[in-house]
Amino acid sequence: MTWFSVPPRAFRWTSGEPRSFASSDHGTRTFCPRCGTPLTFSSRHLSEEIDITVASLDEPAKVAPKADIHVGTKLPWVVLDATLPSHASDREGA
Repeated sequence: MTWFSVPPRAFRWTSGEPRSFASSDHGTRTFCPRCGTPLTFSSRHLSEEIDITVASLDEPAKVAPKADIHVGTKLPWVVLDATLPSHASDREGA
């Protein structure tokens, strides 16, 4: 899944109200209650950002990738852009 991150203060819903659930002891995910599309992820460990699914945007092509993260667990058939920074787990130092 492709995500991008923004500070919570820079994010707002423009239409509808998502549903949410605790996906771990520190994380909350939201989704569309009508179709089930995953929308966001937020964590108490990273309170300075909210992650948003690119595929849920009206114009996803406007969000260009800046890095690949968690590549240590990618499936063997996934082909990544070699020109992007790559991180085995999280964004170490990013």
